[in-house]
Amino acid sequence: MFKIIKIFENSSTLIYKLEGEINDNNLSSWAEELEKIVNNSNDHHVIFEGCEISYMNPNSVKILIKRLKNKVFFMNLPNYIKNMIVHAGYKAHLLD
Repeated sequence: MFKIIKIFENSSTLIYKLEGEINDNNLSSWAEELEKIVNNSNDHHVIFEGCEISYMNPNSVKILIKRLKNKVFFMNLPNYIKNMIVHAGYKAHLLD
């Protein structure tokens, strides 16, 4: 089970906290939630904060990478997720 919680918003930035476990059982709801957040962000920068992620399987990380746009960034991710994002060519989207 995972949660995505908005923890900050101002005129230019939205920050969402990612919590829990994302695996094959909840991939479709994971993809839907990410799509909704990114599509509704308008001109805001979107930052996903991941210090409370207990597990993300490779498929869930691939879904996360597919949703990347210029104004989507990550911080406080576990190292194995950072490594997958860097390997996919998106190092500039990591804030830490």
